[in-house]
Amino acid sequence: MITGKQAFPGTSKLSSLSSVLTRDPQPVSQSIPGIPPELDKLIQRCLKKDPARRWQSMADVKVALEELIEQLDSGAVPEFNAATDRRSLRSALGWLALGLLAGLALAIPIGTRISQKWFAASPPSFHRLTFRRGDVTSAKFGPGGVVVFSAEWDGAPSTLFSTLPGNREARNLGLPTGRVLAISPSGEMAILLGGGSTGTLAQVALGGGAPRQILENVSGADWGPDGTSLAVVRELGGKQRVEFPIGNVLYETDARPPLSPRVSFDGRLVAFFDYDKEAEDYSVSVVGPNHPRQILAHGFRGIGGLNWSPDGKEIRFSAVQTGADPTLYAVDLSGAQRTVAQAAGWIVLQDLARNGQALMNSVNSRLGISYLPPDGSSTDLSWFDASLLCQISDDGRLLLFEELSALQGRNPAIYLRKTDGSPAILLGYGNHSTLSPDGKWVLTIHRDPGGAQLMLLPTGPGEPRTLYSQPMTYHTAEWFPDGKKLLVNGSAPGKPSRSWVFSLDNNRLEPLTAEGVRGTNISPDGRFYIVSDPGKVLVTPAAGGAPKKVADLGNGETVVRWSGDQRYLFLRRIEGATAQIVRLDIATGHKEGWRTLRVPELGAEFLGPVALSADGKACAAAFQHDLANLYLVTGLR
Repeated sequence: MITGKQAFPGTSKLSSLSSVLTRDPQPVSQSIPGIPPELDKLIQRCLKKDPARRWQSMADVKVALEELIEQLDSGAVPEFNAATDRRSLRSALGWLALGLLAGLALAIPIGTRISQKWFAASPPSFHRLTFRRGDVTSAKFGPGGVVVFSAEWDGAPSTLFSTLPGNREARNLGLPTGRVLAISPSGEMAILLGGGSTGTLAQVALGGGAPRQILENVSGADWGPDGTSLAVVRELGGKQRVEFPIGNVLYETDARPPLSPRVSFDGRLVAFFDYDKEAEDYSVSVVGPNHPRQILAHGFRGIGGLNWSPDGKEIRFSAVQTGADPTLYAVDLSGAQRTVAQAAGWIVLQDLARNGQALMNSVNSRLGISYLPPDGSSTDLSWFDASLLCQISDDGRLLLFEELSALQGRNPAIYLRKTDGSPAILLGYGNHSTLSPDGKWVLTIHRDPGGAQLMLLPTGPGEPRTLYSQPMTYHTAEWFPDGKKLLVNGSAPGKPSRSWVFSLDNNRLEPLTAEGVRGTNISPDGRFYIVSDPGKVLVTPAAGGAPKKVADLGNGETVVRWSGDQRYLFLRRIEGATAQIVRLDIATGHKEGWRTLRVPELGAEFLGPVALSADGKACAAAFQHDLANLYLVTGLR
């Protein structure tokens, strides 16, 4: 104000802020030669970096300025050579008094907050806890600073260990294969036996003993604040239920199981990840006995873990949004979301202690495609780091897949690759892609913020085609053998999902099944499709008529495709590091083992999608390989 220049210049806002916090301003006397030393010192004291050396109150600044003006009037201040006379200086001092009173009142707290946020705060520190090769499937804080984690080292089943920070060795707890879900303050562990995504919930003391089985078909659990009641996610009657305590249903869904249930410190709410099957992404939600489900944050295509913040006011969670990198976020009950931390690679929040310390995984995760030709050899036909298998052509020469890490909005990149290992060709972007019978088109579901639409992408010369569609949510789509019709699974607004037939000749969409019934796998002659009722396979006429039960489905069995001669159905059953292919005789219902697939890398697991050629001799399967290190993290804010 006195010099007409910025005290803390910079080429940008950030550089100016850095100057405020790290540099001393030029004395005013360098810009106005001969200025009274008393005024120069007064201004410099206002701008000291050390708060203890600044004026301690606005009243002190006011008194100092008034005294200087009195000295000026009495002549106690000597003459000085400047372009400003005494009257101008007195006027400037008056404005300076007002400016300092207002500016310091605003700048000091603002500068303090900025320095705390950007410059003064120490970065988080990471202390590594695991040192072996494999995946850390879960980790929780126990009493006395102990850390309990479950890990799959070198392809071994999920095993429970305990360790103390600073000790490179971990102790095998000698418990059955499983994952730790939660630990109460008294040291009671809730574990999931079997180590899979769903299993039997059991309770066992950290100090030792045999697990006591509590509940079946559980996928997640957490202790309530009393350390005796449990919140669980379990499947019952075809529904996934959030219960707290066990038996008291707070929320249920027919979509994927809610994940990472965590009870608030006061026991009033349960936070969890919830899957939206319409949008095909996850949200962070809370629910309680007197609190209907509330979505706090949504739009996450990949998730890690979540927990309540130490003060209980926020939920912290690791997730990835479309087109973004994996991030640790926080959201409060009003839905206000912020970024807590970001690190190279995928991060998974495992647990959060009341003192602010966190257990986090740093994960190198890879989705791959293993191709097995008729000769029994194996080839990795993955392209980038997240190749998701869609289909093999009937003749086994072409592989269709999507790259989940290469996105255009909510649509992954679609690639076509010859099974001889030739470079993959980018066709476009979409979801649930399928190859036409003649191999000239790829049918895909393209998702936009306003909805979704069916689209055809050429595999050779040609232009993409957007198909006419009425407003509805599309789940999957596949070709009829004649290439003129599509079998579409989706739901009209406010209606349950069902199957439809879309005609490419007249752009008409006609219902095929009753509401709530979904058909898949059109037969090679186009006359039948498959309905997989719970526990059984139904062959249903496409022209209408009663379905025929062919066989019962075993645990985990799903239909892959028809054989080219229409005599068989191929089924698959995933069992961790192996995938069993079963051939089902349509006429007799007899099942026989057809092929056993094994993951190509030690420690990997099959992900789900399996594709076969028409004769069943060429095969491809999707697998996932996670390599994780567990860290104790301090200093998160």
